[in-house]
Amino acid sequence: MKKLLLYFEQAYLQDYFITVANHLHQEFPNLVSLGSPKELPEFPYKTILITKEKLHSCQHDYVWTTADLLDYVNNQAFKLATFHHAGYGESVFIPNSNTLRQADLIMCATYQPTVKVKADAFQNLIQIDNSKKLLIGAIGYPKFDRCWHACKQQQIKDTIIVCLTDVDDIHYHVFEQLDICLSTLLQQTKDNIVLRPFPRDLNKTSFKELINKFSSNERFRVSQGSYISTFATSKYMVFFGRKDATTAYTYAYSTEKPVLFIEPHISARINKRDIGYSIQNSSFLTLGIEAINQDPATNRILNSRQSSIDFVGHSLDRIKQVIGYYCFSQTSMNKDVYEYTLNPNTFNLPKALNSLLELVDHVANTAKQHGNSYIITDYLNYYLKKLPKSLLHGKEERLILFVIRAEDHIQPSSFFSVTSLMLLTAEKNAVVIPAKQVSELTRITKKKYNEIDSPSELFRRKALDLLVQLGEREVSQKIAKELMTSIDNRVFISLINWTRKFNSDYTTEIVLNYLAICKYWQLDLLTEIVSKQSYSFFGDGDSTRNLITYIQFHNLPLPDKIYTSTPKNDFLDQIQISDIKEFQNEESILIVSPTAYDVIHNRLLDLGINKNKLIKIVN
Repeated sequence: MKKLLLYFEQAYLQDYFITVANHLHQEFPNLVSLGSPKELPEFPYKTILITKEKLHSCQHDYVWTTADLLDYVNNQAFKLATFHHAGYGESVFIPNSNTLRQADLIMCATYQPTVKVKADAFQNLIQIDNSKKLLIGAIGYPKFDRCWHACKQQQIKDTIIVCLTDVDDIHYHVFEQLDICLSTLLQQTKDNIVLRPFPRDLNKTSFKELINKFSSNERFRVSQGSYISTFATSKYMVFFGRKDATTAYTYAYSTEKPVLFIEPHISARINKRDIGYSIQNSSFLTLGIEAINQDPATNRILNSRQSSIDFVGHSLDRIKQVIGYYCFSQTSMNKDVYEYTLNPNTFNLPKALNSLLELVDHVANTAKQHGNSYIITDYLNYYLKKLPKSLLHGKEERLILFVIRAEDHIQPSSFFSVTSLMLLTAEKNAVVIPAKQVSELTRITKKKYNEIDSPSELFRRKALDLLVQLGEREVSQKIAKELMTSIDNRVFISLINWTRKFNSDYTTEIVLNYLAICKYWQLDLLTEIVSKQSYSFFGDGDSTRNLITYIQFHNLPLPDKIYTSTPKNDFLDQIQISDIKEFQNEESILIVSPTAYDVIHNRLLDLGINKNKLIKIVN
């Protein structure tokens, strides 16, 4: 008998895949397996422990996984993919490039994907070497069903949820707004307030400080793990982050309660949304609460749910039906699956870009969805990174023109990232972008930067990187000065690139600020050692360059030499670079790397260097 493997890698998908695998295993025992890189104690059957790199060795006939892992699956297998991992707003959607290239069956939440309407346009988006059939079918959303059933059974509603997407995806300074929000809710309501951050953000210092500030209030708590019980007892949700976030829609559709989005870019203080309301910032929270009390948006939520998800309450049975039909030859299925053929093509980048823009416009006009940054950047990344270079060469200017034309569809952060990548590609290929296009990109970059009232550090860094590439001085200097107290190594690199391009006068100040704030090195110990004895550094990278700047600023003795395992240059700042094998056990060696100290220390001992000559200056 043929067998099916369900495989996932990311922890946040565990609940989804375990739920589906459990249900399928009951119907098709011994034919369905669940795979993951880690043990899954919550799954009652045997788990296949395997990394994605070894996924191609699995001999299952069918593999159901996420779009990003399809490349790792054996090409002989029939590949199934869930559109995203949940799928709302899919009544009109554009599959990402990996799904379109690799999947045989795409399962989504609704019946009417754009694929059916615009099949010919999809033909142009990717390079197709061999003809293939692509199936698109609706399955609903199992995790939503569980939440919906739980909310139906819970009568007590005494909680307000404050929820966030990944902080790095939020372009304004969210912690200030979050502080105002929590303070206002605790002061003006009698409800319990539950903060639910994106899981990996809980370790961020700003979150820890905020949680500590409110932790003494018995009505405040932080939610982790399953959100179902928290959703079931809530009155409404205040949401920070992407306006199309799955969590917000899962909440509204399952609880039939409204979401109050914080959206600094909107022009009015408050707007109606399909699942609730948007307000400009947390200062207008009272206005949003009053609107919810007057009209909880129930009809809008139900109408939105009806157009966005099918098989409400029955998605697991629908999945069983689809899998039984396509994988295990069962014949009883109300088909409702679209099928079309991708034919081999001679890929043409300008034609692909025109089709992509046509599709994005179609989605925006028919579904009122303007959050297509992910899809646009996905395809541009595919063209820049996965296409044969021969198909891209000489077309860099076309890519730039496309981004300028599509600017209204691309969120600021995505615009910064993908434009920066295109400029790097053009530079690598020795392509000169016309001054008129550089000027237009600069205008758009500054405009998008100014759209955000209080931009986050990540947002500032991405804008700075792009403005430096574009040769823009005024705004880049303003952003650079704002970032000079950051402890993020990526920000430091961006600032150094800025000084090299525009203003080397700031180099020493930036380095000294960074060394003082990051606390990677024991600077007092470094000062004491270099003042009293001869010494050399091991390592010829940026860390060494930064410590030399510190030593020069304080008028301390410079190292005798810089040692490394594989010297690529003869000198660094006029200090000789030598192979570590030439070391004579004379002066002391200060190991500079803050991340690889132990590895380097052991390697030098293996070379016979006296351990008393190795000095640790890293924290």
